Amino acid sequence: MDLRRTVFWCLLFSLIAISLSASWKNICSCSEVGFCRRHFKRDPIEPQPVVERDSVEIGKWDSHSVTGLMSTAGGTKLSLRFFVYVYAVGGSHVFRWIVDDVPEFTNSKRHSVDKVLNPELKPVTLSESNLKVDKDRIVISSPGDPKCETSPCLEIALNPFKVEMTSTDRRGKRQVAITLNDNRMFHFEQHKFMEELKTEIEAFDSKYCKPGSGASDASKESGDDDKDEPVDDDGDEDEAKDSSPPKESSDEGTCEEPGDVVKPECDGCWEEAVKGGFKDPKKRGPESIGMDVGFPSTAHLYGMPERALEFDLKDTGDKRDPMRFYNLDVFEFEMDHTLGLYGSVPYVIGHGDDLSVGMLWLNSAETYSTISSGKEGTRQTMWWSEAGRMDLFLFPGPSPSQIFEQYVQVTGRAAMPNIFSLGYHQCRWNYRDQADVEYVDSQFDAYDIPYDAIWLDIEHTDGKKYFTWDMSKFPDPTKMQNDVAARGRKMVTIVDPHIKIAKKYLMNEIATKNDLYVKDGNGKGDFNGWCWPGNSGYLDFTSARVRNYWMDMYNSRNYPHFTENLHIWNDMNEPSVFNGPEVTMPKNAIHEGGFEHRDVHNIYGYHVMQATFEALVQTRQRKIRPFVLSRSFFAGSQKYGTVWTGDNAATWEQLRSAVPMLLSLSVSGMSFSGADIGGFFGNPSEELLLRWYQLAAFQPFFRAHAHIDTDRREPWEASESTRELIRVVIIERYKYLPHWYSLSAMASRGSGLPFREEAKGPPMRPIWWHFPGFLSEEEQFLVGDSLLVAPNMHEGKKKLTVRLPKNNVWYDLYGDVAKPVLGGELSISSPLNRMAVFQRGGSLIVKRERVRRSSKAMILDPYTIDIAPDGNNMAVGELYADDSVSYDYENGAFALVALVYDGNNIHCEVKAGGSKPFEGSEAVVERIRIFTAGNVRGVKTGDGKYLQTRLVNNVLTVKKPGVKLLSNWTITLE
Repeated sequence: MDLRRTVFWCLLFSLIAISLSASWKNICSCSEVGFCRRHFKRDPIEPQPVVERDSVEIGKWDSHSVTGLMSTAGGTKLSLRFFVYVYAVGGSHVFRWIVDDVPEFTNSKRHSVDKVLNPELKPVTLSESNLKVDKDRIVISSPGDPKCETSPCLEIALNPFKVEMTSTDRRGKRQVAITLNDNRMFHFEQHKFMEELKTEIEAFDSKYCKPGSGASDASKESGDDDKDEPVDDDGDEDEAKDSSPPKESSDEGTCEEPGDVVKPECDGCWEEAVKGGFKDPKKRGPESIGMDVGFPSTAHLYGMPERALEFDLKDTGDKRDPMRFYNLDVFEFEMDHTLGLYGSVPYVIGHGDDLSVGMLWLNSAETYSTISSGKEGTRQTMWWSEAGRMDLFLFPGPSPSQIFEQYVQVTGRAAMPNIFSLGYHQCRWNYRDQADVEYVDSQFDAYDIPYDAIWLDIEHTDGKKYFTWDMSKFPDPTKMQNDVAARGRKMVTIVDPHIKIAKKYLMNEIATKNDLYVKDGNGKGDFNGWCWPGNSGYLDFTSARVRNYWMDMYNSRNYPHFTENLHIWNDMNEPSVFNGPEVTMPKNAIHEGGFEHRDVHNIYGYHVMQATFEALVQTRQRKIRPFVLSRSFFAGSQKYGTVWTGDNAATWEQLRSAVPMLLSLSVSGMSFSGADIGGFFGNPSEELLLRWYQLAAFQPFFRAHAHIDTDRREPWEASESTRELIRVVIIERYKYLPHWYSLSAMASRGSGLPFREEAKGPPMRPIWWHFPGFLSEEEQFLVGDSLLVAPNMHEGKKKLTVRLPKNNVWYDLYGDVAKPVLGGELSISSPLNRMAVFQRGGSLIVKRERVRRSSKAMILDPYTIDIAPDGNNMAVGELYADDSVSYDYENGAFALVALVYDGNNIHCEVKAGGSKPFEGSEAVVERIRIFTAGNVRGVKTGDGKYLQTRLVNNVLTVKKPGVKLLSNWTITLE
């Protein structure tokens, strides 16, 4: 294919993607979705279910749960069963509340989302002492505390049903932490009674409506217009077929409704129109669920990603749509929208000065939530989902670090990162060919800029067929990867879940032969849709069988030129379907087990990421930790890698949006996340680009990425002065890699190791995690508990106001570090070469300061320790280390050391591990810096050897102490 044809196809598919990607005007809001309208306009005076007192017992349907029946009389009738489980996690007990159909009242099983939970999660066994049944209430206590004196308890009112979780706050006071159905908004559309309603509607229509007139959707036959697309015989690039979606009918008609008969209604229950001229037939009819969840002891709510909103969540109210959880390929997302983006984590944190609690609404169907304020200091939320069972986890906290531990022990800990993933990543749609990759790689060395990975987007493939290479552009992919790896770097290629329908394409042949694709609405033929390759099939990643086939693709036999230095990027996995409703898969497509896509939509991307991660672990025999980046995600996706905020734009507004978006992800368990430097769309000014690097250097995932139509923006493409400032920023990131790695281990290994309890949490966290106040702060944040970052995110701003927590000492790392600053507001100059990062007094941070090509080249380098004393001349810190690439730490090849400075001595003690050597375990300390050290006559090691020192501007540098950091040692100041 000649260059002109290549450019033509790139531009064509770029334009197709832009025109078909979901823009805000093509995305449904609550008022355009039937089940959301039904719940939103519900009246709380409708009959509510009651708990049947005599049905409550331990172990009736499940040996580990308290179970019982719920029912209603009159109005909408229900017959339901509930389960309550208790889990011992995070130093406390977490409650799980499940409501499901009684089996004889349904003809189909509701979907559950258990697969996303931590596979090691097991409920505790309850005894009779943990269940108290009174006349009008049930109390379920935590094991070991039957009187509910200190541990969380669940109290269930019987008529009408209401749930309260009580817990002890940080001051030791008992509080009602979370309520369920306090506002009587529980609603459960049960199949048996919905079918009875359908019969009533059909009877009314047949009696009062003329054929073809305004008959209700229950009376209309719901067909499936899916047609099998022709197979592309030659396997080359094929144009996206012209199969315009059906247009919405405008023939509504009317019915003659008699005055003495009320027409039965069910809004959008059996079929409804979807934007873009699509229809959504619902074979199972209405099956939505909903309930209010209250936070009576916390006035601020956080989490609920992913959306471009403020961090401290405001009320939705009359001027905002409910928050939507429905993963979509959103084109150029706008700010201040409650509509969801690429991922969904239906998890909310309630936080106050004395109590932090959380709730996970475990449902993978389309979901909405509203937020409102009650009486002073209280918040209310409402949740409703289109399908599935009602499944909630209630987390008692009471501190942010405890609630984080509880949440990740339920949904799974973040994957332990490969060290290169914490370095700098260079990406673009697309590096043109192998020569371009070689050029970019060489320029980093030419300008002495470290980096760790170069990425290839969709154009590297043969006609958008994943697991292939365009050999005309990349004639020797193995050599290309090996050349990059020779300098300690990696490559990342994109592998999306849509598979080109083409003969002689291995992945398609395997999928067709073994029946691996999602089925159409009839459940007979494969579902086909448009994406980058044109006509595509979509693998059913919800199936373990399909994931096993996917795992077998990641080897040099099925993926030619696949080497140990290649890692994977899963994009478009919401999934994106260019000609589908809202640019995604129709809800009536069929997955394994007969579940519709509406049941599993929000976990499709989760399972794509899971399959890729497990494939890389398996094919490399647990010798190399994988790196997987996914655009779509769900609760628990942190177990498999990294996510990012998606297709942002080169604007100052979107730069500022990065902090609240990443903080929302962080507190929701997604520890490793980032926002693309410079914005994916558009061309940033040099000032904007530089400020973005300064922010991104202190976010977990550090990647530059750009659209195919943008100007090249690698660091050396900027002016000499800007290039040098970007280089300095990237080098600063690499200096802090030991700290980032230690924080990552804390998030990944957590309670399994003796990290400081007060320091636990995600690497990037809000200031309120450790300090009172700052409840609405979203332009500053913490890295661990030791660094406060205040990026300049405003065009042309020369002065920056930094808000530092009071009653603490802070050290301006890029200002005058010798002059500690007390907390409060601080105005500092903010020229382009100035970053505002403050180290907390009382902290100790370990770094590596030698400039290398990549993180791999640093593994044997000596350490530097920066000590920032507090007002009592004390400081503490810790460092975790292992070989940073393998799973050998599981067999004891790691070390966790605690470091303490008391004004007279620096102590290092091995707290865990340390008995097995690994690459880098012998690294020594080459310098120690003590800010505001005062008068020191001499410094000596434990064996009495005096060390060379230098005191400049009240900063004492101890030179070459030579101690092995990951060992027990003491250095004394005289």
